Amino acid sequence: MKKKIVLGIFLFAVGFAVHAQDSTQVVYTRDIGFNTNIIFKGIFETFDAPVAIMLKTYNKPGHAMRYGVNLNVSWSDASGDTQYSNSNQVDLGIVIGKEFQQKIGKSWVWYYGMDVIPGFSYYQYEAFSDKVQTSGMKRTSAGIIARPFLAIRFNINPRLYVSAEASFNVNYRYSKLTRYYFNPDSTEHLDGHGLAVNTSPASGIFIFYRFNK
Repeated sequence: MKKKIVLGIFLFAVGFAVHAQDSTQVVYTRDIGFNTNIIFKGIFETFDAPVAIMLKTYNKPGHAMRYGVNLNVSWSDASGDTQYSNSNQVDLGIVIGKEFQQKIGKSWVWYYGMDVIPGFSYYQYEAFSDKVQTSGMKRTSAGIIARPFLAIRFNINPRLYVSAEASFNVNYRYSKLTRYYFNPDSTEHLDGHGLAVNTSPASGIFIFYRFNK
């Protein structure tokens, strides 16, 4: 099934590339793209489904507004002779940003800007022994990320391009955590605020298609 999905995405991209050959003089006002993690992780990491989709709109050449959705859904099971556990997680972020572009050659463009990403996360974990639940945990969090970025893109043809972005992330989160145990029964609640700063290298590749209204 996954091979069919990957083949379909590849044929979709090739179709766009062929269609683009007669469009060299058109000024495009919309770009839509997705991250290639959905292909590669979907093949090699069965229980992880990352998705990032982005739309760019231009009010003038080289200046784009960015609107996107980041979604990651993961689940896993770990089992032994008598003990086993399962966990699942959902992360959702809404991307709003601004991008400034500068050509550095016939096919290359570098760009920079900043995204603001409000988001929500949910995580659940359960542990069992001899088919009886012994403990568990639930965590929900909401927050916002400020993400300045610097990026490079390569134009395959006038309609199709690939890009990679490096970013500096400032992440604020408010989390509510509940741990519970059985035999004996007990519950622990922890709420808190957190601030994290990190960098992300330009390792993920986006594929974009350009079009008009």
